Amino acid sequence: MHKEFGKLTGIEEARIAIRENLSLPRVVERVKTHRSHGRMLASPVRAPVDSPFMPRSAMDGYAVNSGDTVGASAERPVQFRVTGTVSIGHPPVGEFGKGTCARIPTGAYLPPGLDAVIPVEKAGNSDGSIIVAKAYASGENVDHVGSDFRQGSILIREGSLIDWRRISMLHLLGIGEVDVLRKIVVSVIPTGDEITSRRGQNLIYKTRESNSSGIKAALEETGQFIVHRLPPPPDDADRISLTLDRALRTSDAVITIGGTSAGERDLVHRILEERSQGLLFHGLAVKPGMPTLFCTINHKPVVGLPGPPVSSQMVFYEIFLPELLRHIGLSWIRPTFKAKLADGTRLSPGRLNLIPVELAEERGLVARALPGGSSTMSRLSLANGYIAVQGDSAAIEAGTEITVLPFGRFAI
Repeated sequence: MHKEFGKLTGIEEARIAIRENLSLPRVVERVKTHRSHGRMLASPVRAPVDSPFMPRSAMDGYAVNSGDTVGASAERPVQFRVTGTVSIGHPPVGEFGKGTCARIPTGAYLPPGLDAVIPVEKAGNSDGSIIVAKAYASGENVDHVGSDFRQGSILIREGSLIDWRRISMLHLLGIGEVDVLRKIVVSVIPTGDEITSRRGQNLIYKTRESNSSGIKAALEETGQFIVHRLPPPPDDADRISLTLDRALRTSDAVITIGGTSAGERDLVHRILEERSQGLLFHGLAVKPGMPTLFCTINHKPVVGLPGPPVSSQMVFYEIFLPELLRHIGLSWIRPTFKAKLADGTRLSPGRLNLIPVELAEERGLVARALPGGSSTMSRLSLANGYIAVQGDSAAIEAGTEITVLPFGRFAI
């Protein structure tokens, strides 16, 4: 092994280095509520009033004064005259004194002096009257003042993602604008003489550039990043440096792809080491993705990913994306699946092995490791998820129960 990778950085050590040196701006901006979907709330939303602000019927029925039902029973029922109605969104119609009641639907506010609701199915009808065969307590079948939320209470916490539930709450409260965090701007720079953005089927000696689109989509899927894919510079130190300068001027963070290994034409790591005055790590104890690096330039984080697509995208998804989200305040929470490994799978000793798998239901959940190397892109497109296994042994035997990490969204 090239001396540059004689000592590999462990995954937990790398995570700590990222956390201790990651710096991204926290800028608050105000947006219209109807445009806030998917954004991250910068300050808590508090209730401006109690809800409900008056007693409200919890069901269809008849509003009564509970005191008039005292002593009512099947043997000695109490009769109420229906002297009015209540409609949702309108004031009550009618006069309500002792021994009277009002028809009321679910969600309508109770008229003054009435404090309980008789369910419609419990009220016997008799020529404009109802018959009540039990006593009702004050507040029975009624939503009390503030039973949903109290004035001043927090309804949406700071750092929450504004989703369909929270959009509904904001509109219910009449909030037309909210403070959210500005999206983080990231530039992605693919490099290498071998890559091209040209379309068409006849590519001779060239590889169509695709890594940056995968990284871009993974970041944008979170809703918290704006990603610029810069044109790939060739393997030329001056051209790479110029592209890096442009990215650093216009972005909060930079991701390079390619040029991080030990070959003669791998220039990116040399440029980044010189510009950063030292790499925080270069070479990870992971497979695929070993020639990965991390540094900062002018206090801006720079991630150097290897060129092969499975390497670059897997190591970014497993190591860097969770740390970026954690830094801006989002929790990386994913459901996991237990499955039986269909076939024996070899491991790389001493490294964290990231292995894409395909799931199937065969008398229980079964996972098949997808074959191929760090450039076999079909391993990712066919995978439902992957396993992350430390190489403490030479292989995992068929039938072993494993934990599958899905390629899925985070939760907050």
